[in-house]
Amino acid sequence: MAFPFAKKASTPEEEAKKLSRTELLEMLIDETKEAERLRQENERLTEELARCKADLERTGSLKVIMRQLGRMAGVPEYMWADPEPAEEPAKKPADQDSLA
Repeated sequence: MAFPFAKKASTPEEEAKKLSRTELLEMLIDETKEAERLRQENERLTEELARCKADLERTGSLKVIMRQLGRMAGVPEYMWADPEPAEEPAKKPADQDSLA
């Protein structure tokens, strides 16, 4: 049973038709400002990402240089080993022919 005072849900298009030109223009201006703000934020984040990538590349290069200097200074190789062990290659299942 529907209530007589309940309003029917309207679509965005129907709502937009009810707005005056001034209201629509204000909405357009607000959306334009938001789009510009997002464009600037995107540009800033893109630049920051590029800096992070450059820093990462430099860090890798510094690691190599430090290792080379350590070798030249006679620092034992085990001191330059990565703290995490390298992953072992996956073992292949034994061939059925070799078992026969």
